[in-house]
Amino acid sequence: MKYNQYSPSLVDKPIRLLDEEIENPLLVFHEVFEFYDLNHIRVQLGDWLELAFSSEDEDLKDPIPRVNLIQFALHMEATAEAAFLLYQQDRERMKRMPPPVSLEE
Repeated sequence: MKYNQYSPSLVDKPIRLLDEEIENPLLVFHEVFEFYDLNHIRVQLGDWLELAFSSEDEDLKDPIPRVNLIQFALHMEATAEAAFLLYQQDRERMKRMPPPVSLEE
């Protein structure tokens, strides 16, 4: 079984997120965009495609899987851009929030 062939019981269920990330998925975006900018993500996606197309994987010999891979990469890039916008909006929202009040005073 290939690494990417998960059990049907895992379809549409997060498997990489921590409990607090499941509760607040924006935490994932904050973590990602503290390390990578959008251009870096685009470059990495391009590198993945280049590696995939230069591999000897029999699944990628036919044109349909190759087109599917390109389409998926484009969707992942659009997802990264949408995530970046959500991240920026959340950062702006957090800047406008008043500082927390200490109950110990």
